Amino acid sequence: FQNNLSVMHLSLRSVLCVPLIHKGDTLGVVYVDNRLQSGVFTEREKNLLMAFANTAAVAIANARLYRDLQDLLAQITEVKSLMDNVFTSIGSGVIATDADDHITTFNRAAERILGVQEHTVIGRELQASALEPMAELFRVRNDSEEGERRDLLFPSPQGHDVRVGYAMTPLEDRAGRRLGTILVFQDVTLIRDYEERMLRQEKLAALGRLVSGIAHEFGNQLGGVRGLVDLALLD
Repeated sequence: FQNNLSVMHLSLRSVLCVPLIHKGDTLGVVYVDNRLQSGVFTEREKNLLMAFANTAAVAIANARLYRDLQDLLAQITEVKSLMDNVFTSIGSGVIATDADDHITTFNRAAERILGVQEHTVIGRELQASALEPMAELFRVRNDSEEGERRDLLFPSPQGHDVRVGYAMTPLEDRAGRRLGTILVFQDVTLIRDYEERMLRQEKLAALGRLVSGIAHEFGNQLGGVRGLVDLALLD
């Protein structure tokens, strides 16, 4: 390299450069030079610098991983806050469980419709909670794209039965792995008209698919999702 302009301008006499490699990926290089003597760097100096570079590469990779995890956690927290706000504000009851049927979401409308307080069911298994009458729904899930739609007579703790129209949809990530199940429902106790009840159930099914789609998108990429939503579904 002695005839290269950059070498001549910098008066480089000795150069040593080794890669920063971690698990087969090159993260960068470590470069040293000497502008006074030639032949300064031998195999010993090269091995010493390579040992330093290997240690530095691991440290850099760990720092990047930590940064990425922090960013991911911040995004997950933001998404969860957004979804909690949505679930709290909509008029339909929402119950979500994880893959082991532990209750993870129970919104304000669900409290009002079923007469069950959130703190008594969150984190508990369906079978061991006040929602035990709904446990069979989650055991016999419908895995079709449309989900499951029908009515359920729920014995309210207040002593009167509540008929709810519901739609059940599986929650899956982008790889198709089961994350849990979501149940969206409304009180149809006083609704006698069959067509109106079916229309409500169609809206519930659409809302269930919307929430399932959000979970599907966020399974591998939490950077956000942009789309159009019929606000009538949140009515």
